[in-house]
Amino acid sequence: MTTVHIDDLSARLQQHHAALGDGRDCRSDTEKAHWFAATTTCQRVISGLRNAPNDLARVQAKLHDVDTQRAAVRAKEAELVQVIADAPDPSTCADARERDREYDRQAHLRRQLEHLHAGTLRCAPDACYVQLEEVERRIAELTDRRDRAQLQLDALVQQATALLGAVAVTT
Repeated sequence: MTTVHIDDLSARLQQHHAALGDGRDCRSDTEKAHWFAATTTCQRVISGLRNAPNDLARVQAKLHDVDTQRAAVRAKEAELVQVIADAPDPSTCADARERDREYDRQAHLRRQLEHLHAGTLRCAPDACYVQLEEVERRIAELTDRRDRAQLQLDALVQQATALLGAVAVTT
């Protein structure tokens, strides 16, 4: 796969657009219609090439943020599950107060895990862990948006290459 430099492609398209000339120089309506279609297509592709990489980067950054949230939720879930699994059996405690304390601690850990699954467990004083199902849904949505943005960018690069290739053939 060849690497395409968007800025170089955009600059070459701008040169092509400038070479199209002025529509007032057209001698017939058909010639004017061809000039208008070529100018409009060129402007649309230039505009798209300027915007599409930023759109793709913006969606990719959001996807990275949501993926980081998912990693935090999964890490907290694994931590709670491991602490619950490693907890001693409260019935083995000899002292009644210690047994009650251990029973309450394990009940608290189970409630924390329930709150985590419900999306109500606090990770900071003013924030909660996001519900895992919600994070997965957002990741699927953002992945779809990223893929569409990439397809749009690829299509614009193909259109630009085709426009410039047509120029090379006709000139």
